[in-house]
Amino acid sequence: MQSPIHHGTGRQGQTSPPSLRGATRPSPRSGSILITVILFVMVLAGLGVSMLRVDLSISDSRRTEPPAQLAYFAAESGIDEAFVLLRSRLIEPAEGETTQIGTEASPRILNAARYWADVTRLDAWRYQVIATGTCQGERRRQECVLTTAPDGFFQYAAFGLDGLVVGADVSTNSYDPTLGSFASQTARGNGGVGSNGDVTLGAGSFINGDAVTGQGGSIIEGGSNVTVTGDRTSLEEDLILPPIEPPAVSSSGPLDTTENTTIGPGLLGFDKVSTGEGATLTIQGPTQIVMSDFMLEGGSTLVIDSSNGPVEIYSSGDWDVSTDSMVRTTSQSARDFQLFLSGDTDGSANPATVSLSANCSLHGAIYAPQATIMVPTGFELFGSLVARSVVLGPSASLHFDESLRYDTDQDIMALNTLLWRPISADVNAVAGTPGP
Repeated sequence: MQSPIHHGTGRQGQTSPPSLRGATRPSPRSGSILITVILFVMVLAGLGVSMLRVDLSISDSRRTEPPAQLAYFAAESGIDEAFVLLRSRLIEPAEGETTQIGTEASPRILNAARYWADVTRLDAWRYQVIATGTCQGERRRQECVLTTAPDGFFQYAAFGLDGLVVGADVSTNSYDPTLGSFASQTARGNGGVGSNGDVTLGAGSFINGDAVTGQGGSIIEGGSNVTVTGDRTSLEEDLILPPIEPPAVSSSGPLDTTENTTIGPGLLGFDKVSTGEGATLTIQGPTQIVMSDFMLEGGSTLVIDSSNGPVEIYSSGDWDVSTDSMVRTTSQSARDFQLFLSGDTDGSANPATVSLSANCSLHGAIYAPQATIMVPTGFELFGSLVARSVVLGPSASLHFDESLRYDTDQDIMALNTLLWRPISADVNAVAGTPGP
């Protein structure tokens, strides 16, 4: 029988260790597992040392990068700073002028490198940045061209929320008012049309731009010889037409003009505004006018004078412009005249009347989210038309004003990069106005 384990007391009162008789002896396999664990730990330790050496090597290489590479990175920093300053509107060079960010004599400091940049406004929407970086006698230069991103509300020559019908022989195109009048330019290809629903294109219609529908909509060709120079595509998500929010102003009552009358500038409020036969109503900007109804009788004239500032008109009821009346705008840009019509032409109780039958070539942007607008035959619009439903009569002409694509009132300007490339270090710097 196996002896029990005894815990006896030794000579000096110490507790003697327990007897090991009968205990299990370790097997050879236990020793091999221990050796394997030790080898695994040694491999991990070796990997850790190797990774540390690699990291130290990278750090050393970064500290010892060639001066030419540091100069290249410094030039990139010049472009980055120019982008941030332009986007935040901290620098705004006039067209054709240059603003400097640092100079060769007083450069920006970036550790061991130096940089400066020249920002030139090429036109209303594009900026050129030429940045120079130097380090220990090395010199590198880069060029970047930025353009204002199209983030404005108006993006189409015509857009009908529920549907768009383009009559026979209708044409659309675009122009840039910053380059002069439409007549002085070659017609451009941003005259797109669209709808959340269907887009119907009549025979002989010519869309110099895209034709866009909603996810459930279709492009329907209602005849032969239909041309769309751009894409036929669908919106990623349906466009939402927000309600019109006119400025708050008290009404001065009705304005009934039977002789030549001038109103504005300022914030004005009226009930019904009407212009009698043979009379001329001139609205001088900058002004915002809030009214219920508007009537332009036959033989009368409406003049939108935006020489000193833009004109905005808000009408909540009828907008009735007779066929033989005249509407004239003084500006080549649709940004200078915007017409907001909140009347509901399909309202069950008291539907509004919206008529654009005047004899005119109108420069302006029209927004009518609750209206069905039927554009008469031969009507010509330089700007944009957005409504719940749009019907363009035969031979109408729409010239989209490309300046409407950009929201220039935002504190932060959206920019896209058109070009970014290294250029010769021998390019001469352009003298300009110092920047921040």
